[in-house]
Parts: sequence; C-alpha cells; structure tokens
Amino acid sequence: MPLSNYELRDEELSARLAKDLSDYEFEMLLRMRIKQGFDRVMAVNPNLGENHFYCIFQYKWDDKSKWDLALGGSYNDRVNISGEVLAITLDDCNEIWKKQNRNKLSFLLPG
Repeated sequence: MPLSNYELRDEELSARLAKDLSDYEFEMLLRMRIKQGFDRVMAVNPNLGENHFYCIFQYKWDDKSKWDLALGGSYNDRVNISGEVLAITLDDCNEIWKKQNRNKLSFLLPG
C-alpha cells in the first residue's frame, strides 16, 4: 500500500509500516533516514568528513532506544555522543563539534 494511503499517525502508522514493509524496505528506510540526517548536518558544516562518521542504534525491550553517533573533520577532532532521538542527537553532536572546532586562528590574536 502506498504511504500516501495511510491515514494513521504516530504509533499506529509505525506499527502498520513495520508490518507492511519487507525486511529490505525497512532496512533501506532506516539507512536513508540516517544518511539524510548526516547529509543535512554536512550541508550546514562542510568541514565534516564522511569517513569520520559513525552511527550505532541500540533498542532495549523497555521501549528505549540509544543512538551512538560520531562526527568529525579528522580523527583528532571527532565528537562522540549518545541520545534517544536520531535528529536531536545529530544536532547536539554537530553543535559540540562546532564549539570545539571554531576558528582556531582567533586564539592566536592578542586578547
């Protein structure tokens, strides 16, 4: 059934999609959502490098999730962070990276 035919929201929609999508479609949906999140962060911060990204998802049976993410422009400046929501965790990780890696030349200027 096409997604536009679903009139459900939130948990009902999630349950319906989990039932109706094949394993391949479900995995591709997750992969695309993760990639789009990282692409969104890279679009606003081109100093990040894809080869310094990682994303691990963990689900616990008490309906808790955990995303372990990393962003960076190099191995030395990579930031690792954990959170429960992918988009929020990505944004938080990006903000931490930006604060730690702002224009380092400004530190050489006399105060």
